[in-house]
Amino acid sequence: MNKIAPLICAIVVCGCSDRNNNISNITATNTGGVIVFCDSMGVGTEENTSWIKRFEDMAGVKTSSNCVGGSGLVDHDIQAEIGSGGYHYGVLALGINDINKGIHIDTVVANYRDALMLIDGNDIIPACFTYPSNGYNTVEFNYRIEELCDSYGYRIVRGSDQIGDYIHFNSAGHTETAVNAWRTLYPE
Repeated sequence: MNKIAPLICAIVVCGCSDRNNNISNITATNTGGVIVFCDSMGVGTEENTSWIKRFEDMAGVKTSSNCVGGSGLVDHDIQAEIGSGGYHYGVLALGINDINKGIHIDTVVANYRDALMLIDGNDIIPACFTYPSNGYNTVEFNYRIEELCDSYGYRIVRGSDQIGDYIHFNSAGHTETAVNAWRTLYPE
């Protein structure tokens, strides 16, 4: 960290990061909470904490998720997962497994849009999620999701390109994605 960064952190109070995305003193301005609808991209291990847990720790907001490896949009009951609500943002991090299971991309994007509308209909601000651009089957899907979300003015949490296998984040990727989520959802 350079010598001026700690001074900036002290002055800004809302937090900062150094060149290695080490976060300190982050305080979210809205504590309504975040729910993440996700597949294995949100799953961590004992050795490799998920981006969702890292985001929760740095943002200081209630975060809930039901991340199931191999799951897709067709496997999640978004309404049931919302439950009693109390969330400010709903991040939709699903879809790539539907494509990998052979569901046509147009159908997946339509299902993604319907899920966003359901989140929005529950007075939760929808946020989209893009997968690593160097991951398996992600380039076209990311393009379509960005296009869809831009058309509605929704924020987009961008997944890191730092992966450990064909699509899943390594430790640095989880950290970078958590920082991206924090900067996207709580930019103030």
